[in-house]
Amino acid sequence: MWIAPITDRTQLDVFNKTSKGYLNISDLNRIEENIKTLSIILHIELNTQTWDYETLITKTRMQNILNNIDAIKNAWQIKGIEDTPSLPINNIDKVNTIEKILLNIYESKRANEKAYIYCGYGYCGQEIGVI
Repeated sequence: MWIAPITDRTQLDVFNKTSKGYLNISDLNRIEENIKTLSIILHIELNTQTWDYETLITKTRMQNILNNIDAIKNAWQIKGIEDTPSLPINNIDKVNTIEKILLNIYESKRANEKAYIYCGYGYCGQEIGVI
């Protein structure tokens, strides 16, 4: 199930110690769930996990998230998607980028599903009146 991502973290969130200022378990689980949702939509098999307070954030686990994002990008192959950040994921811009990539692919896929051919012409996001 798709979960609305957070893509608007700012340095002020870090300074003010808001919930957006930290990468926490709910963020990681949202990212993993959105990866899982996109893998189902795109019919690719990816290894995701559920994070809890016992799960250590390791380089290998974070690299798995980045590898999954690259696999999703390769499966969908749309232009204009940002580059996947590299390790370490140690600032809010990198986390925002991760969630923006997933959101852009999800929105692109959803828009593509609404596209159709009508009387030989392609339509996407347009309303058709009575002819």
